[in-house]
Amino acid sequence: MNVLSIVLGSDPAGISSGMARAFDHHGGGWSLRSMVTNVNYIQYDQDVEWNAQTAAELWQAADVVHLHHGFVSADRMVRGFAGRRFNHKPYVVEHHGQQFREEPRGHLNELRGRGAIGAASTLDLYLDGQGELEWTPAPVDVERMQAMKQPATDRLLICHAPTNREIKSTQELLDAVKRLQDDGFAVDLDLIERVPWAECLQRKAKADIYFDQVILGYGCNALEAWAMGIPVVAGAADDTLDEMERRFGHLPFYHATPETIYDALKELVESPELRKRYGQIGLDYVRKYHDEPVVVEQLKGLYQRALDEAPKTQTPSP
Repeated sequence: MNVLSIVLGSDPAGISSGMARAFDHHGGGWSLRSMVTNVNYIQYDQDVEWNAQTAAELWQAADVVHLHHGFVSADRMVRGFAGRRFNHKPYVVEHHGQQFREEPRGHLNELRGRGAIGAASTLDLYLDGQGELEWTPAPVDVERMQAMKQPATDRLLICHAPTNREIKSTQELLDAVKRLQDDGFAVDLDLIERVPWAECLQRKAKADIYFDQVILGYGCNALEAWAMGIPVVAGAADDTLDEMERRFGHLPFYHATPETIYDALKELVESPELRKRYGQIGLDYVRKYHDEPVVVEQLKGLYQRALDEAPKTQTPSP
């Protein structure tokens, strides 16, 4: 089966290009190509460089199209792209963030109306989908991340890589780290911002603790840290925490709220055993749910379902 993953804009957390790598490694004869129209400062690895003619050819060859954020890119292609017109395809439509949170009902209505399979990359969005979205874990190359981890040093290092300081509770983290330092703890903070993904990974690999976010649950930065065996401090809304407990039997991260960041960090800083335990919990979790071969098999099931259930009006053109 041929799948085209297409993003009109920048690659959300590198997920689309990560899917292409995962299928290259573990697809077993299935092909997934990824194209994004915009490469920003993060510079995630590109699969196929954006070109209108190439996009049109990949669209025509695809059995299933995996859209990110919604139908804008699909409608643009179908209206006439690179001087050619195409029928709609069987779709998997994956949502990643604020666009869906702001208007979930509208997006769900669109999925129903077009006969598409809906998906969400995070559990809070999955819950907002009210049973109409599949949770599609982001793929991680665990072995690659394991090989990058750097040995510990005498001073503990906390890393944090926010793209939005307000959403990620960055100021609360800065205040907590300063308080730890004022209290005499030998701890440093590496605040990783506006650097390419490759540099972010290299710096993250030196961390003893990774602070992700404490409002919306964990993101791809946490997945990379877990794959390196680094304990993660994170938090989420109560319904998301309950869903994690129901699905996994435990939380994969060391839990904190905006008010308890200092306490959570202090407990980890003071206890090497606790850091080791939560580093292993996170590594086991990411291997079970986010490792490339696991995600590839889940996506294959979604793509086959999209093909089997697609309305006949969306059958690919001959």
